[in-house]
Amino acid sequence: MAKKIVIKSADETGQYLWSVLSESAGIEPETGSLADLKQWLGDESCQLVFLAPAADILVREIGFSERERKHVLKTVPYLLEESVIGDVDELHIITDKPASNTVQVAAVEQDKMAEWLNLFEQAGLGLSQCLPEQLVLTPSQSWSLFYYDHQYLFRDAEGKLHAIDESTIDLAMHIATEQFAALPTSISVLAINQLDADRALAELPDPLKHLVALSVKPFSMLAFEGLSGASVWNLLQGRFAHTAKWSAIWRQWQAVVIVLGIALVVHVGVSVSQYQTLDGLNLSLRQDIETVHRSIFPKGQIVDPRRQMENELKRLQGGGGGEGFVYQLVKVGGVMAGAEGLELNSITYDEKNGDIRVDLLVQSFQEVEKIRTGVEQLGMEAELLNSNAQGEKLRARLRIKG
Repeated sequence: MAKKIVIKSADETGQYLWSVLSESAGIEPETGSLADLKQWLGDESCQLVFLAPAADILVREIGFSERERKHVLKTVPYLLEESVIGDVDELHIITDKPASNTVQVAAVEQDKMAEWLNLFEQAGLGLSQCLPEQLVLTPSQSWSLFYYDHQYLFRDAEGKLHAIDESTIDLAMHIATEQFAALPTSISVLAINQLDADRALAELPDPLKHLVALSVKPFSMLAFEGLSGASVWNLLQGRFAHTAKWSAIWRQWQAVVIVLGIALVVHVGVSVSQYQTLDGLNLSLRQDIETVHRSIFPKGQIVDPRRQMENELKRLQGGGGGEGFVYQLVKVGGVMAGAEGLELNSITYDEKNGDIRVDLLVQSFQEVEKIRTGVEQLGMEAELLNSNAQGEKLRARLRIKG
């Protein structure tokens, strides 16, 4: 199974903090740009988990009545209107499954999501998960604070999550405690190093410091505890799930697609060039054929010069005219001249089919067969249509073709 790398924005200068997600305490985090992260990963296949900055994520728990259960998910955007400054239609919203008449909601501006994904995509990194940064705070019976980069992540006893800037922590704590009239039983302050832990304690109001229990945990261990089972909060859903999926596929097949695209362009270019060359050659050949046709047949309309010339050649070769009859008669006459006692009753010629029909009297049937065989030896067809005795002779009718 591919190991998980958890990534957190370190500051506004494009620096990030990342580490292998692990429950052990011996892994030190790395810092640098996304290009540095790409180089650090090398060719190793890892699942990348990005912690979206808490200041940009709205996390809320929304209550509803039993009557509202069927429609609560559809009304979530409208229930968030009082908690956001902009238009709720521009938010990317995900929800947990409704349970115990409450539903957990996380919302972020769509433009902000697109910006984060674009940064990772430009660096050649594909995200498996994008989770709200607030999730590093695990639920507890008291207050939890995580301090990093001049910002507190705050979870109260009721599970409500907030992102509070260091400069406003004093005011936020005054409001949360009702001017220190309603203090929590304890406050767990988490940091990833001792320097941050000391600064986190120093910035808290003095009336709360005696309630604080400081804990220093490696970033990998802190993230492991908070993000276990957090897949339901993955912001890569809806339109952004599609983007992440296809971005990963595109990175794998980008080089192949580019090569195929270049090959396709070259192939189309060559095909178009060949088509233009052949089209010009075809036009030139048609013009030459029409020129030859007109030189032989100066008159008449040219529709299909090739077919017109073929038909004219057939006509000149005797395919159905008088010249063909004479040619056939000369050949057949030489065969019939050798028949003993032959009397010719009639000869008819079918110009359409090019057939000669002969009605004759011969001494015997053997003479008829002699004539038919002789005609076939000349490469023509001779068919005996009928024969009958007439006196001492035999009358026969033959059809000769070819």
